[in-house]
Parts: sequence; structure tokens; C-alpha cells
Amino acid sequence: MHDDGPVEALSPIQPHPLPADINTQDVIDVEALPDLPKPKRQRTYPCSGYLLTFPPGMTPHLDYSFPLHHRLAVPWGYEWRQGRFILRANTCLETVRKSETSCPACLAIKDDPSLGSIIQRRDNGVHESTNLDFYTHRQLVERFNQKERQVNTLKLEGLNQRKMVQGKVGALDNNKRLLVAIRSGSVEGVERILRAGYKRGLGARGILALYERAAEGAYRPQSYEESDFLRGILFWRIGGGRLASMAHRCLNQIPSLSVIRRNSTMARLKASHGKPTTAEIESNLSAVLGSDELQISRQESGFVQHVVAMFDEISVEKRIRWDDVDNCFLGPCRNHGGKVSLAFNSMEDLVELFRSLDSGEIHYSSEATVGALGILTNNKRVYGARPVLISGTCKRETGHEHARVLTTVMDAITNTKSRTNLRIVSIASDGETRRGSALFEMTCKIPLSPSSPLFNLLDPLVLLNLLVGDDDVTADKDYKHIIKRLRNLLLRKRGIHILDRHITPSIIKKHLRLNGATSEHIQSLFKPDDKQDVPLAYQLMRDLWALPPLVSGNLEDVETRNALRIFGKFAKYLIFPYICVDLSLSLQLQYLSAAVHVAIIMFRQSGPSFIPSLLYMDIMIMIKNVIFCVAKGKVDDPDGKFWIILLGTDRLETLFGILRTIIGTDANVDELQLLQRLTGTVEVSNILIQKPEWDSRPRRLKLPAVDKDGVVIDSKVDHINPGAWRGDVSLAGVSFLTCWRGGRRLVQDELPELAPYLTLLDEDTRDIDMFSPLGKLLFDQPLAPDDNEDDDPDDEEDTTTAVNPAATSVMIDLEDDLVEMEVTPTPNGFERSVMMDGKNINKARAIKIYSEHRTFATSTDRLKRVQGIPRFNVTEYIDSETATPVLEPGDTIATLLLCEDHLFLCLGAVTDISIGTSSADYVELDVLSEDGVFITFQIINLVRATVEDDATSTHDWRTRQREKPDTFRISGQFVQPVTLTLAVPPTGKTFWPVDSNTLLELARDLLRRVNSSPLSLASRKNTIIPSAKRTREFPYREESVGKVCFNCELDSQQQRHADGLFCSFCSKPSVPFDLTQPKMILTHIGSHILHGGLTGERCGMCGALAPQCQYFLTKGANPQVDRERTHGCPVFDSLETRGFRYATAAQSIASNPCSNVPIRCQICTRQNPKAAAIWKYTAKAHYMSKHPTADLNLYKSDWELSKSEEAAMKKEYRERAKKSKPKKNRAKEKSKKEIGELVISQAHSTRTTQR
Repeated sequence: MHDDGPVEALSPIQPHPLPADINTQDVIDVEALPDLPKPKRQRTYPCSGYLLTFPPGMTPHLDYSFPLHHRLAVPWGYEWRQGRFILRANTCLETVRKSETSCPACLAIKDDPSLGSIIQRRDNGVHESTNLDFYTHRQLVERFNQKERQVNTLKLEGLNQRKMVQGKVGALDNNKRLLVAIRSGSVEGVERILRAGYKRGLGARGILALYERAAEGAYRPQSYEESDFLRGILFWRIGGGRLASMAHRCLNQIPSLSVIRRNSTMARLKASHGKPTTAEIESNLSAVLGSDELQISRQESGFVQHVVAMFDEISVEKRIRWDDVDNCFLGPCRNHGGKVSLAFNSMEDLVELFRSLDSGEIHYSSEATVGALGILTNNKRVYGARPVLISGTCKRETGHEHARVLTTVMDAITNTKSRTNLRIVSIASDGETRRGSALFEMTCKIPLSPSSPLFNLLDPLVLLNLLVGDDDVTADKDYKHIIKRLRNLLLRKRGIHILDRHITPSIIKKHLRLNGATSEHIQSLFKPDDKQDVPLAYQLMRDLWALPPLVSGNLEDVETRNALRIFGKFAKYLIFPYICVDLSLSLQLQYLSAAVHVAIIMFRQSGPSFIPSLLYMDIMIMIKNVIFCVAKGKVDDPDGKFWIILLGTDRLETLFGILRTIIGTDANVDELQLLQRLTGTVEVSNILIQKPEWDSRPRRLKLPAVDKDGVVIDSKVDHINPGAWRGDVSLAGVSFLTCWRGGRRLVQDELPELAPYLTLLDEDTRDIDMFSPLGKLLFDQPLAPDDNEDDDPDDEEDTTTAVNPAATSVMIDLEDDLVEMEVTPTPNGFERSVMMDGKNINKARAIKIYSEHRTFATSTDRLKRVQGIPRFNVTEYIDSETATPVLEPGDTIATLLLCEDHLFLCLGAVTDISIGTSSADYVELDVLSEDGVFITFQIINLVRATVEDDATSTHDWRTRQREKPDTFRISGQFVQPVTLTLAVPPTGKTFWPVDSNTLLELARDLLRRVNSSPLSLASRKNTIIPSAKRTREFPYREESVGKVCFNCELDSQQQRHADGLFCSFCSKPSVPFDLTQPKMILTHIGSHILHGGLTGERCGMCGALAPQCQYFLTKGANPQVDRERTHGCPVFDSLETRGFRYATAAQSIASNPCSNVPIRCQICTRQNPKAAAIWKYTAKAHYMSKHPTADLNLYKSDWELSKSEEAAMKKEYRERAKKSKPKKNRAKEKSKKEIGELVISQAHSTRTTQR
């Protein structure tokens, strides 16, 4: 410590200056020097150092880093004096003058960086990674406390984790126990137990306890999903209560019978005992239209829901039964049953009824007319058939009497319209003649009124008949019946006439054979004993419309082929709208319009010799109804959708099929069974519509779903429904006049030979329409004796066979016993028994006694048909003596593979056979070459045979096993099955020997097949023949000389075109296409389109007219050509680049000015988003031909070109013959250098054998 008092400081001694004359080098006499002046003494003060201040709340004792003075050489010290913390420099002068407080050294402490760091750490805190020597005492305490807290936290977390791990181990143990229990299979329906456990929030231990209780039978989960109830209802409705109870006990996933009944809301229908009444129909309407799904659908639509009234007959047993609900007889016909009392009030009523039946005054019902409603909606829960009429008939009523029955149904529906919000738009039936006359009476009453909202839409359609019934209702015919009748027409021995050609079944078979159809295929199409097979009818029609023009042969065959193609096109126009799921609603109407025009022309030329009048009228009725129903939909729900496949009676046929599955051993139901089981049938039908995967529709009633190219989409699809339709069926985009005229234009384009007949049709001044092709309504004209559809009366439905009377009796006894057990009086109060021979017996038993000797057996054939059971048993084995040869997996085949642009023969072992989209166990050799058959095989290696292999030297090649054989897939048309003889040499290793002549003959045969393919050879080589890399094993080679063998070469002229593709429009000189430069090909063809005089829609790759080449674009803002869907263009299919870059091709540049690429037609895309693309250079031609009413100014941006592009393309056309050589494929050249050149053995080449 220093004293604070003043201190006198001595003045430093100043040197005295020497006289100038004195030399410092001389000796100085000190004594001679003058005396020096005495210095003055100055007063000094102590240095105060540097005062370090602290913020409030801080103190130097806690907030100064004292350890730093120990660790570092700090240039100051510290001291505490009178409550002040002072820093003093180590070089402090300790004194200062009066005017100063601190010496310069202490003042410099203020600016020292070390002090600044100390103050910054004090005020702002210390980083965690800072050494502890820099901490203050307070900071050290806080740091230690923080570390202690972290340590405690980590200790606690470790403890918690140890406990959690122990819990997880226990949970894992419970899960393992649960898995072991489930694996044991002690309880069925485990998912219901799991679902119940999760709903209750149970863990693995709780669920395991539930499972153990269920295994012991002490617990049964009661949580069922909707599908469980639907399965239960199917078991109950189809198999009865006992089967449903068995399913509940055995499957453990089906609710009990009582629960199933509570979840079934369908009420029992009422049958019409005599002539139908509106009250009975309205009661049935309430029963079938009261479902919750229907109410929801009605609310969601917001518009009047359109309904088709479907009518058809079903055969019933001629049997009298008692309806215990209405106390009436069931079984007498409605036409004559009113002559006696149909109420069963006394024994006298029963006696009188049978007396009248025996005398013939009244008749048994042989059929029951069933009327049902089909709602036109895509809601799977709603659009099933809903029966409202059940009425027996003896088939003796006239058309007018039948019309009164149908009118009763229509009146009842009209009476409930305010409540049901339903509108009948059509009345559909099959081709039954009696009902046809009744429908004409009901639906062709008056012409369509000009005040009708339909008039402005339909009046401009030339040839469309405008006769309608009440509320503009129209008649309809089922399209499947139409298809079957067309096939049966072609099976007639007398044949048909098309223009001036007489077409018989023999002529059709001849032309099918000329087109490559096998005899077995033809025989299956012309089975005369199976006239109800819809798939066979479709296959025959498909084969006819696929017939190509006959360009060679005698004139008779050429003309006959043209006539067959006309009929085939007519069939396509008629059928395609119902099976092609890619068609838009507008295209469907266009096809049907084309069918109308062709049918009218053919009927005007050949009359009923073309097709019988009744069939012609039914076709016209069907098409007219489609047009009217679509128009009604457009008026009532303009923003809705419409599916024409919902028209007709297909849904009612489905209902009948289910019904016959339910009835068991009976050949046909009687009226009471029909009444009782039809309710369950409706419920079963609705369930199978919701769950189509649970059902397998009868094959004979199934039409395939195809795409616009006619290719079957999925053979597993049971039937076409609205959910499977992919085309745009919106009503908003339909223009009736455009569609109608489009159909006429389609006929002119595809059948130009009919153009003169269309002109004659326009010039005819008579009142011509679809119902009056010759100027008079065909309905009013008497039919000629030969104006029918069959050579002989069709007695298929009248064929009688004996049924098991014991089985029938047991079934009726059982049903009557069940009725007898119900002794509770009905709400109507009538008695359930009558007095008979002094005994009080049940009414059902009394009828049974009276009917004991009055039994009638009917056909059982239809039962198998509607159940989908094949008529002929299909066996899995093949009789080698009589069966058709087949190809199976494991068989040996010969085929072709492409290797480095050369075709080579290849032997393979079949590993898989595909027919369509399904894998097959075998394929008949006769159908091996048909479309859709593909063979997957593995290469069989061939090597040269040695003397040890064949001592006779007969065979110069032998097979050798490969370790990893390559697998390829090829079309069946390029496959030749071969039979090789197994050789067992002394070495014991078996092989197949073969000789070169046989292999070369196989190669020649396969090469001929490739040459006969409709595509160009270059396209065929790149698209239908798989490619294989060159290896040591393939192509087969002579090891001694290194040459490859069995090359399939062509003659010089063919080889020239096989080496590449040439422009079809350049001949002198020929211009080859460089398949590695697609942009150059586009430029060349584009120059022909713009300046070469080509007209119409053209393909930008090959120049072919549309629609040969179909191009499709991918979705998105940057589209590309979709290679998967694009087809038909041989140039595009042959491109080595597998397509072209769309964005690059669409740009016009100086070196390649063409911008011709596929684009989307704006109109076609709106109608069908999946429509094919058009080419830019011919877009204007597309709009003019396909959309003639469109304003071209709105779309001219699609085809407009710049002046520079037009000039450049004109130059390209002038210099088109100057073609540069194709660029070399450097990758291929490098590969060839690595493995050597491909040297072909001329001794083993097909070119040698062709000389």
C-alpha cells in the first residue's frame, strides 16, 4: 500500500553547455569550470491506477476472473481499497503530477483487449467450451449447478429407460404369445377378435385373453362389417336358413340367422292372382323402392331419375298353390282365371277351380310375366333390377291384351311419380313377337309434339322415326338378344342377301378359312345347336368385321368378300357401342347412326332377304330408343352422364339367373316359389352388383369389354358395367345432329361402295325413315311366309324332359308343412284350413291332395345354362388318338431371334403359354397362330455332334445343356413345335440329335411366316421378333471355323428392303430412312405433306392416311409420344431410338425446319380425354373432316406455320433426294471389335437353300 500524501520529486540534473572554444578532445580542467545551477525540487502525487466498475447486482468478489492472473501473464494487478476495485499496471510509475490522476501505464489498461474480453464475458456470459480459468466465481457456481442438474437428469432418464425396456420385453413376450396362439388356428375369424380388441383399447395381453376365451368357446365377437352381413344374406337367400346357421357356426365370420334377418329390409312382393291391378303394382313399388340407398341416390341427383321398365317371361311349373298372405290361388292364368273365384274361402272354391282346369275353361300358367324397374345410374347399390309385377299367363293372349297388362304397370308408376321422383323413359323386352306388337301399340301412338323439349334436338335427324307414346316413352329391345339373333341369321341354310350377293354359311366359312381361321375355330362359331351363346355370336361378328379386302382371286370371291365386309361393318356399328369401353357417348351415337344408314340401304335393296322384317324393326327400335333416352337425359339432367349399356333387359336376365340358382332341384319354379324367392333374388342381385368379385356370370351371357382397337381388355371381367366404362359419357358434350351426320360420314368413308345408295336415299321423295325404309311402316305390312328368322320352328324352349317327381314332391311337401305349422291367424282374419272329408286340414295340404295326379314336367336345360354350368364337361386330359394336338410347357419349339440385325433359327423349351392376359396350361396347335397367343421359352444350346454322339453321322448337331439359358417371349404365329428323338450314348448323358437339313427347313418355314406378316419387314424385325445378344452359345456356330449358322437370309430384292425403310413417295431415286434420326424422317415426310400434293390426314412418320397410324401423347404440360399405346406406324415401330424427343421435334430450326409433331385436337380431347393425337401439318384437314361445324379461326393456331418454316420446308422438298448416309452406331462397332465380326456360314444359311 502507498501513502496518499504529496511527495516532492527532485528535478533531473540538466547538462551544462561547454564553451565553444573548448575542444572535447582536449584535457579539461575541472577546477576551471564554473559552478552548475542547483535544480528546483517539484511536488508529486501517488498514481490512482484504473478503477474497474461493476453493474448493479455484481461485485468484484463474485464477478471478476481472478484465476486468469494465475493462468496468464496479465499486465496488471488488482487491489481493493475503500470499496473500490482498482487495477494497477505492472509498470506503474506510482506517482503522477498534480494535474494527473493515473500514470500512463495504468491509463493504458482501459484499452487493453484482455480487459475488454473479461468485461464481455462478465456481462454476456461464457461459452460452454470456454476454459474454467476464464469463469468468474459466480459463473463457476452456475456452471457446476447446471452440470449437477444434467447428471441428475441423465440418471433419471437411464432409470426410466431401464424400466421401459423391461416393459417392452414384456410386451414383446405378449406379442409372441399372441402370434403363437393365432398360428395355432384354434379360432377362425381372428380379424374380428383383433378388431373388437382394438375398439376396446386393449393391448396384446388383453387381446390374447380374448383369443383364449374364444378358443374355449366362452367368447364370440359380435362386431361384424358390412361384408359379413352381405355374405350372411347370400347364404340365407340362396341356401336357406339351415345353410346360414351352418355358416355362422363353421366360418365364425357370418352373423347368426336372427341378426341376418334383422339386417334384411326387403319386403315380400305381391303376385297378381288375376289380371294385374294398379294397387298391387303400387304395393310392390313401395317394397322395392324404399331402400336407404335409393333414397340417398335420389337426394344426391337432385333431378328426376330415369327408369327402364323391363318385361320378360320365365317358365313356371303348371301347379296350383295357395298364397297364405292373400288367401288366393296361384297358378291359373291371368287371361282366363277370372272366370272362377280365385279366393280360397271354402272347399267348393277348390273343387270348382280344378273342374274348370280339367275342362279347359281356364288354364294353368305356363309362364309368368315379370316386370321390373332398372334405374339409369352408376350407383352400384341402386341400379339392380327391382321387380314390380308377377303375373302368370297361358300365352294365349293377344298383343292388345298384353298391352293392357303393361299399361297397368305404367299407370301405377305414373301414380307414384310425385313420391318416387321416377320417370319411365323406355319399355324394354326381348324379341318376343306378342310383346312387340303390344309395345308398338303403346310407344308409337303419336308423332313427337313440337312443344316437347325433345323436338328441337331430334327433329333435324333425317331418317329418325319420331313416333312416341305417353310422356314421350319409347320401346326398347335387348342388345344381347339382337346379337344372338344376328348370329342365328347367319346359321340359316338359306342364308341372306347383301346387295346382289347370296351369302350362305358355307360361303362365310370359306372366307374365314381364306383369312387364316382354323377349321376348329370355324366349327365352334357355327354350332347350330347352341343359339343362345352370346360370346360365340360376338366372335363370329368380330371375325366378319375384321375381314380384309380380297385383292386377288376370282371376281366372285372378291365381290362376295366386299359383301361380307359390309355386313361385318354393320355388325361392328351395332355392337361396338356396347362393348368398347373407350368410346365416348358421342361416338356411341355416331356408330349407331352408321348402323341405321347401312341397315336402311341394305333393306331397301334386298328387303327381308337381308334380315327379316321383325329383326330389322327390333334393331331400329333399339337404336331409336338410345337416341330418345339420351335426349331425355340431356333435357332432365344436362350435366349428368348416360350409359347405354344400362338399357335393355340384361339386369332382369341377371335376376332370373340368380333365381334359378336358388330353386335347387326343381326344373322351374311355380308361381308361389317365384313370389317367395324373387324378393330374396332382388337382395342377392343387389349384393352381387356391389360385390361383383363374389360372382361368376354365365359364360353364355357375357360380352367382352374391348378397347377402341377391339382388343379384349381383361378376360376376367364378368360383365360391362358403368364403373368399367372409360369413355366420356357426359350429356353436356353430345350434339345429336353432329353425331347423326358423323354416322353417315363414317359409312361414306369406310364403305365407299354404299355412297351411291345414300344419294338415292336422299333423292327418294317418299316418307322414308328408319321404320319405313320403303315409304310405309313395316308394322302395318303383312309378313311374307319366308319372312322369319329360322328355317324351322324353334322348339328349344318347348323341349320337355322328365324331372324327378320325387324331388319335386318332397320340396312341395316341405313348403306346405312349413305353411301348416304357422297356425297364427293372418291380419286379414281368414282361416288357414278347410273341411275336407270331415277333417279340418290346411289349405296348402288340400291343394296338394287335389293336384296329386296333375303334374307337368318341363325342361331342365335352362337351369344349367343360367347357373353357368357348361353344357359339355371339360376334361383335363387329352386323348392322343382323337384330340387336337396341343403345345404344353416343356415342349420343344423352333422359332427366330434377332441378333445384330440378322434373323437366326433358335430351338427353345416352352416355359409358359399366355392367351390374352391369362396363363394357360396348353394351347391347341390350330389356334397357336391366333392373335393374343404368346410363348415364353428358354434357348436350347446346339453344338456340332461328334462320332461318339452319332456313329452313323446321320445327325451333325446335338443339344447341350446351358447353365443359365436366356428367356424370350414371342408370338405364337412364329413358333413351330418340333419333335426330337432322345439319344442315349454310351457316356450316359442324354441329348437330342438333329441334322442341318431339318434345321434349315424349319428356318425357311419360319422365315416365310415373317414375310407374310402385314407389317414391313424392317418393322417386323424390330417389333415382333425378340432380340438376343451375341454370345458363345448363340447364334449356333461351328466352333472349328468360328462361323455362325442357320441365318435366315433373303434374296437381294427382299434384303434391300429388310436393311431399312424407304420413303413410299420417293421412287426415282429411292430415299432410305435413317432410323437413328427421327427428326430427319419427320422433315422428309413433312415436305411431302406440305409440297408433295398429299391430302387428308396423314401420319407425319410414314405419310399413311388416318386412321392407320394411331399416336397417343402422355399427360402433363410437357407431353411425349406414348409408345405403349401408339400403334400402326411401321416407321415409328422401327426407330432404333425408341421414339423421338417431342420438345426437340416441335421446334423449327435452320438445320431441321420441320415442326410437325402429334398434337391434341382440342375438340376431340374435350369429348374424350384419351382420344388419339393428330399431326400439326394436317390438323386443318382433321378439323374440316371430323368437326365440320367448328369455327376454324378458333383453332388455326394448331396448324399455322411461320413464313421461314414454309420456305425452308419447300427447299427440303426440292432437295429431298440428297440424303446423307446413316450415322454409324459407334457402340455396336465397339462391341463387334471386342467379340469379333459376325461371320455367317453360307453352308448353313437359308439363302443357299433358296437358290
